[in-house]
Amino acid sequence: MEKKLKFACQTMSWKKVVEEDPELVMHSVRDAGYEGIEFAPIQSLEHLRDMALMAARHGLKLLNVHPPSGGSFLSVDYNAILGNESVEIKPCWRWDFGGRNPTMAAFRAAAARLEKTVHYVKAHGLKPFCHVHLDTMMETEEDMERLLSCSPDLYALLDTGHLCAAKGDPVQAIKRFGSRIAHVHLKDFYAEDHENWDRHAPGLWQTARFAEIGKGNCGLDVKGVLDALLEMDYRGWVSVELDHPQRPEPAHCRGSLKHVRSLGF
Repeated sequence: MEKKLKFACQTMSWKKVVEEDPELVMHSVRDAGYEGIEFAPIQSLEHLRDMALMAARHGLKLLNVHPPSGGSFLSVDYNAILGNESVEIKPCWRWDFGGRNPTMAAFRAAAARLEKTVHYVKAHGLKPFCHVHLDTMMETEEDMERLLSCSPDLYALLDTGHLCAAKGDPVQAIKRFGSRIAHVHLKDFYAEDHENWDRHAPGLWQTARFAEIGKGNCGLDVKGVLDALLEMDYRGWVSVELDHPQRPEPAHCRGSLKHVRSLGF
């Protein structure tokens, strides 16, 4: 059987539209060709039921949902009800563990903080994952190595945009940590002066931004990322994401997946 990847749309950038007209959002996502949708926040069990039924009517799988607070335990319950295989848990921020350059002891402390939530997720039969994200304890590949080694049951959400912003290599990260990746956010990154980009500089977002797939300048190898996922037999979802699109969300939604399809996926 031919291997294939499952693509979803992360709808964070749709902001209020998600709450005011979820039917429009889901129609746009399905019309663009996606199979899944990351949709949040979920206000209640009744809201979860309504959104799951709406997604099903559009032929979409509802993924990685969470309540407005982002509370990990309730997120676990919601995703378990949906039959999802994994769930995002609250990250550990660097400023809580010594700042920019945390020690190995700090990574052990971060793992200890996550332990109760990780155990709760495991008890529900799901994989707990933390976001590879700037300013968290999983900002770089080296961070991934340290935190994952301290928390054997923790997985990673590989975010290509954040990892590129930290001057990492998503392809190498997949080859290195493939079995510990439970979810993927696919987006590009653009900096006016990428060679001298410093993620720690003041006002960093005045000269840089996350970009639509194929419109970055950080050297993101989108085909390489997707090939690497197929090579390691990745079974999770790849969610196309963009925090602040430069054009209307439906156009970005279609354009990003069109670029992915043009690469043969």
